[in-house]
Amino acid sequence: MLASLSVGQRILLVLAFLMLLWYVIGTWYSRRLGIRALTWIREGISGLGGQVHASWIGSAASGATVVVNQPDPPFRQLEITFLLESRELLPLWLVNLLRGRRDELIIKAHLRSPWKGEMEVVPRGSRPERSLRREGQPSWQWEDGLHDLCVAYRGGQGETLSAAVTPFLQSYGHSLRRFSWRQAKPHLLLDFRLTGLIDRPAADFFNDLSDIFARPRHTTDDA
Repeated sequence: MLASLSVGQRILLVLAFLMLLWYVIGTWYSRRLGIRALTWIREGISGLGGQVHASWIGSAASGATVVVNQPDPPFRQLEITFLLESRELLPLWLVNLLRGRRDELIIKAHLRSPWKGEMEVVPRGSRPERSLRREGQPSWQWEDGLHDLCVAYRGGQGETLSAAVTPFLQSYGHSLRRFSWRQAKPHLLLDFRLTGLIDRPAADFFNDLSDIFARPRHTTDDA
């Protein structure tokens, strides 16, 4: 049968087989990664208390969202979402690869006792940095951070928060895409590359995140 096919038809047949094989392997890999990521999150939040609700976004190969209501202080609510690359379709995966799309972990948090001030941590030279530098008054104060990050802060406790976040950046800054602390809810927005991050102990990650806001505040900042 193959002998009766033209060269073009044989090429199309081979390409179709490779696309099917890629789809099967890509789906299998993403599904395994999705289950691993959800397990990692569950392990990390197990010591935070509160009521936990988890749901897949489409399927285990796409991502999931975990919401923790009324956890222990300093958080009032946590929403943790991970989104996986579209590995099933090779052309789409290549396009996303060129656009810099990766597996990512997004955390939104409401605090029980919000700090006064605002802070942003972004990669140096990134679009968020350029956008922040164009913002009007009150202006941001800028510092060089670890792992080629920039730290910007403003407001009463902005500088204190910048100092408090430094140990966290030392441990996880290599995976960080954005760390945003604002007065409006959600107070905290974090964006991480998932790769590498879930190789670290989940309990340590969430405990270190909690420790940022559990640190004593300088009385001069509260004035």
